[in-house]
Amino acid sequence: MDRNHEEKAYIAAHLLRVYPEPIRAEILKDTDFWKDIDIVSDATITFGSSAASFSRAVIMASVRQAYASKTGSAIVKCEQDNNWEVCVDSAFSISTKITGKEEEFNTDLFWVLNPDSDKRIELFKEEAEKYRLPVADSERWISILRDELSDEDAAELIADLRLTPTYLEQVLGHEGQTRVNRIETLVPRSLKYYERLIGIYFDSKNIVEYCENELVEHFQDKDTNYLNFIACANSSISRAIAKEKLDDDLFKSLIEDAIKWQNPFMLIGCMEVGLADKAGAFEQEISAAFDCLISPETYEQIKLISACSGTVILATH
Repeated sequence: MDRNHEEKAYIAAHLLRVYPEPIRAEILKDTDFWKDIDIVSDATITFGSSAASFSRAVIMASVRQAYASKTGSAIVKCEQDNNWEVCVDSAFSISTKITGKEEEFNTDLFWVLNPDSDKRIELFKEEAEKYRLPVADSERWISILRDELSDEDAAELIADLRLTPTYLEQVLGHEGQTRVNRIETLVPRSLKYYERLIGIYFDSKNIVEYCENELVEHFQDKDTNYLNFIACANSSISRAIAKEKLDDDLFKSLIEDAIKWQNPFMLIGCMEVGLADKAGAFEQEISAAFDCLISPETYEQIKLISACSGTVILATH
């Protein structure tokens, strides 16, 4: 690093100390910031237990080597100084296998390092569609993927795919099955996630104005799905959804799912949307949703949500 870059890095490091820790953490996630001050960042990637921890730079170099080799494999040393084998399944797969003496892990972290730009873009499009990445973000990443990615860009792309409501919904489902719930899954720290969930805030003064302006705009040109209804913690959100003039078949399937899952927010959202826009055609279904809402089973769900909310509040203070 030349003297000019050393001075920039020193000034940046000094100024970062001025910011509160949450703001500092967000700045440090910005790969453009690192590029501007000519610093290469690294991180530790851990699979399963701490027995498989790797320097991000080291394991990504090994993955690139595996892609370049005829066998599709390479050896990487973990931070505990043990050898592991990295295997890329194929040029068309997102899966990478990390194999040690006693453990084996499959991960989708490294397909972005595929040396073939066309295959990188093809795989990305599949992932972007699966996780419903916004179109503007997809187009930006496709442009970036035409060239080989740095370690920082590769990590940022994977993180971006995981900051979508659809991805978090899948993680929540998995954690629910394994009975391992993490605070960062229940309450993601990234602002981008919430903007993708309920829209980007501009200048509304309260939630009613927000729902009548930003949220309505957010719902435009988007497929309505149950995630919209799960967010119905306020009647203004329900009214914003009602303005979309839902297809009757879609609404029927959503209200059936709400009853099946006994989700109180979704039940309330379906009832409010139904009463606002579909009371005549769906009187029986709305009545069934109300019966489900006041059932003992749903009451247990409400108690569970209240308990989780209390845990989240305590954990974030």
